Amino acid sequence: MLSAEELAAYDAQGFVVCPDLLEPAACDALNRHLSTLIAQVAAEYVAADRREVGFWELMTRSRDRVEVFWDPVRGSPRTGLEAATMRVGHALHAGDPTFATFSSSPAIRTRLLQVVGGSGSMIQSAVIYKQPRSDLVQFGMHQDASYLTTEPESLALAFVALDDMTTENGCLEVIAGSHRQGLQLVLRMGPSGWVSVSGVTPRSPARDQATPLVIQKGTVVFLHGRTFHGSEPNRSDGPRRALILHAISDRSRLAATSWVMSDGRGPPLARL
Repeated sequence: MLSAEELAAYDAQGFVVCPDLLEPAACDALNRHLSTLIAQVAAEYVAADRREVGFWELMTRSRDRVEVFWDPVRGSPRTGLEAATMRVGHALHAGDPTFATFSSSPAIRTRLLQVVGGSGSMIQSAVIYKQPRSDLVQFGMHQDASYLTTEPESLALAFVALDDMTTENGCLEVIAGSHRQGLQLVLRMGPSGWVSVSGVTPRSPARDQATPLVIQKGTVVFLHGRTFHGSEPNRSDGPRRALILHAISDRSRLAATSWVMSDGRGPPLARL
């Protein structure tokens, strides 16, 4: 459970860092399973059971199944090269038993329940995979509640470090207290990217306002859905992998604009 001090930090700063929450060996085992999963999906491309490789088409398909997102510059899924992987998602909590078990571990589940404010469900899960010496996977400052909007607001994120995170390999960066500014932008998913619902895109906070979180494998960071965060590219010689788990309270619902509601059915839920 989060202590009273940790909950106070979450309320004040919009995030709380929980070092050594998971065993590094468990993270290593999950990374090995991730490699197996990527190889299995690549084999389905070779067998022509999967064909689509476009990022935004895969986003739509990944809402309720496991998809691998590929960097076409680094290779084709038909090569089975893990070095071409950018992310794997977005239903790992529902579509893969190993990830489902890991994601629902008491250390994660009990704390997610605390930050969403009671009973809740996991709605999205993915591994963000930053390949060594690659500028492709990086994120400007953003609020996750922009594209996973809830009514009333209750979104929370568990960011699980599956590798050590440093400024060199693109660690998570957060702007403390930014969740108190309110939701700055609501997005919907278009055929080729995010579209502002209002038609106006406000300026995101400058990255120099952010604090880089240098953390070790097995650390979990819990973030409010409105907390601005982002990350730089991986400029190191090793991979940088993070499991992201989004949850909401049972007292709220996903807005129709949320990308996982693109067909009105909603994503597969995993009760916390």
